[in-house]
Formats: sequence, C-alpha cells, structure tokens
Amino acid sequence: MFEITALISSILSTLIGITWIAKPDVLLKKWAVRQASSGYIVEHRLGALLITVGVILFLSSGLGPSAARTAISCGVIFGCATLFVQNLQSLRSGSIGKGILPGMLLQAMAIAAFSLSEFVF
Repeated sequence: MFEITALISSILSTLIGITWIAKPDVLLKKWAVRQASSGYIVEHRLGALLITVGVILFLSSGLGPSAARTAISCGVIFGCATLFVQNLQSLRSGSIGKGILPGMLLQAMAIAAFSLSEFVF
C-alpha cells in the first residue's frame, strides 16, 4: 500500500508545486487570498519544496518496511497534520475562503493513507 500511496502523493505534490511556481494566483484566488507582490518569492520557493517532496516520495515508493520509510511516512503525516490545523484556523478566522476545503481533504486523505500503509498494512 505504501508504494501506491507514495506514487499518488508524489504526482499530486509535483503538480501542486508546479502550480505554485507557474500560476500561484490561481490557488490564491480559489482560496480568496489577496496576493502581495512580495508573496511571489515565497510561493515560488514553496513550489520548489513541493516538487522536491514529490521526488522524494517517487524515489522512496519502492522501499520495503524500513526506518527510512517510517521516517518519510511520519514526516508526511506530521506535515499534512500541521497544514490541516493551520488551514482550519485560517478558515475559521476568515483569512482564507472555502476554496481551501479540497486541499484540506487531500491533507486528511494523505494522513490516513500514510498512517494505514505504515502502521496497519
């Protein structure tokens, strides 16, 4: 199950990263966030980081049970949980719109999938 979870996550992470680099305004508009000109610097770096995560997940997808695989899974679980909580707080405060909900669903699904693949199956 880890192989499928890592491959799907690597594709999604890479696609989202490319979007952050090429068209960050698309995501920000969907989330109802105003863009500051200085934000493009952060968004492009975030895109590069997401593509890097995608490469790590792709290259690790063939790993059997190991300390490295557990570390990768726990890192993804922690990262997605942190983003989920931050997005929930931003949604409640009104600083982002309901367009973030699909992203939050993906974060919750990643938490569940990596948890199941690492600690159950």
